[in-house]
Amino acid sequence: VLSLEELIDQAALIVEASVQSAAPGLARPPASPVGGSLDVRPVPLVVETDARLVAERVLKGALAAPEFAVSQLDAKGVYTLGPGRRFILFLVDEPARRRKMLPALGRVPRYATTGGYAGLFCVDGAQVKVSGASMLSEQYNDAPLDKTVAAIRAYVNARHGVKVTGWVTGPT
Repeated sequence: VLSLEELIDQAALIVEASVQSAAPGLARPPASPVGGSLDVRPVPLVVETDARLVAERVLKGALAAPEFAVSQLDAKGVYTLGPGRRFILFLVDEPARRRKMLPALGRVPRYATTGGYAGLFCVDGAQVKVSGASMLSEQYNDAPLDKTVAAIRAYVNARHGVKVTGWVTGPT
């Protein structure tokens, strides 16, 4: 369970972005087997959604291009990466071993959320929504978007000595 500061420290990239498209759930076996090589128990499939997003605002790090992809394991009680939805995402590069299991997207870079679902804040109008499973939900669920962004920027500026300003695709 991560605090906002830990999410920020662990993320290489923090962006506010809109989901442009999401591939229907992709069923695949889990990354690690249930048992050893002689295990004959059925292995449940994991359902994963592959989403393409466009960054609107960078809060930490840098993007070579505004379009990127994130895969999300489907789970109950978690905001899903559906078309038209906006999020603040705390991201790291998708590990190479995971990239091999996911569909190729050409030159579109893939990222993974930091801290699992904790690194995924849904933007609903002028408010932020955080999944109930996160310890951040008490502090940031229904918080004003501008205050949440200001808290992230203030910590990034103070802790990392980096001032990130502006929008990728929107107003400056």
